[in-house]
Amino acid sequence: AMAEILPLVKRLEGMYVVQLEDTNNASTMKAAVKKFVDTSKYQVLMQVKESGQEVNIYINKVEDIIKSIVLFVQEDNGSIFIAIDGTIQQQELNELVNSLPKYL
Repeated sequence: AMAEILPLVKRLEGMYVVQLEDTNNASTMKAAVKKFVDTSKYQVLMQVKESGQEVNIYINKVEDIIKSIVLFVQEDNGSIFIAIDGTIQQQELNELVNSLPKYL
């Protein structure tokens, strides 16, 4: 797995993480993330709702080059926002996502 991920990691420019364990502000965080992805022209890559958990993955890309990925996860006990900046080919991300099940 590391051999497949390492080339991508080398091209990352930054990673930002915000974790919120206060469920009282969950709707505020969700609204802030929605505003951010809407105003920054992100596209929905994947949305999953299951067992009290909601996962949203957004990408900002120019042609087939992804410039930024946003991951937003909401659970019953809090939420987490992760933004990753860098240069990733769409095909590389697809291959990585498709390879994940064999490592889980």
